[in-house]
Amino acid sequence: MIALGFNHEPLQMQVHIKNQYLGDKEYIQKLYFKWLKDMAEEELNRAVMKYYDILKDRGIPDPTVDIRIMKSRWGTCICNKNKIVLNLFLIKLPIYCIEYVVLHEFSHFKHPNHSKKFYDLIAEYMPDWKVRKKMIDEEYSIIRLNLFYYILHML
Repeated sequence: MIALGFNHEPLQMQVHIKNQYLGDKEYIQKLYFKWLKDMAEEELNRAVMKYYDILKDRGIPDPTVDIRIMKSRWGTCICNKNKIVLNLFLIKLPIYCIEYVVLHEFSHFKHPNHSKKFYDLIAEYMPDWKVRKKMIDEEYSIIRLNLFYYILHML
């Protein structure tokens, strides 16, 4: 049995592993990251669709979404490719933090920089964005520590 946390809610995940893989840390890590990515795709895409529905009338495109491990960013917007890339470990943050990152990246389609107009657009749809951003900044180091804790203790 592996105990994990997802979006600050405790989860129990039962993993059945064939005897031949019991000592294979690499295999078990791949299994964990596949599960994590499956959970992230569902939750993060839900947030993307929510904000696309809100913003589409402002001329913001329906982007493709890529989810991957990113070392120093929670997300990035690649405007010329109509793409938003989100950090896999966002899934470990509360939904209101995930929504901030999604709205932040969507806002880059209108304002590719971090200008006053950019933050005004975010504030129009999320007046408490500064609180959410502060929470994300405080959570980042904790998420990294938790990741290593889970990998070390899941075996």
